[in-house]
Amino acid sequence: MKTFLLLVSLLTFSMTSHAQGLNAQRIKNFKDFCRYLIKTDSMKIDENLLGEKYVDIAYIKADTNQARLASRMKFLQFYVRSFKRKIQATDIDRLKFEPILEIKELDDKLRDQFKRMDGLDVYRIFVLQDGKTYPNCIAFRKGGVKVLSWILIDQGGYLYFLTLNLIGNYKK
Repeated sequence: MKTFLLLVSLLTFSMTSHAQGLNAQRIKNFKDFCRYLIKTDSMKIDENLLGEKYVDIAYIKADTNQARLASRMKFLQFYVRSFKRKIQATDIDRLKFEPILEIKELDDKLRDQFKRMDGLDVYRIFVLQDGKTYPNCIAFRKGGVKVLSWILIDQGGYLYFLTLNLIGNYKK
């Protein structure tokens, strides 16, 4: 029995420390992403560097339809520039970053919607804009450290993260 309890304790500690390590990696990567955007001229943001280091766009880069790929990469540029404008006034080192499902004041309806976002880990961040602090959400793939999306849409009371495979529809 003692051996079993010891194994459970070690497993729990290992899982907790892994989650804390993943959170720390995500926070660092997200802050590095923000710093890169702030210091880089909007017209010189390197989409290849974004994909290599900061933003999860591998599923977009794998698209074999070149016209659709080009369209989606234009949207990426637009959304990155918009995000850059939003975070420029924010003190990145003081950015509050918390897993959404651990937030105590989250109402049950929202908590249920975030729980149903299979394959995603969602965090709330606070961004300073026009002298006020606004909450935003960012999403990561389970186990991943690159940002998957920072655009949360409330459509008819249902929440969706906008990802690049859902935009820039290709028409022949």
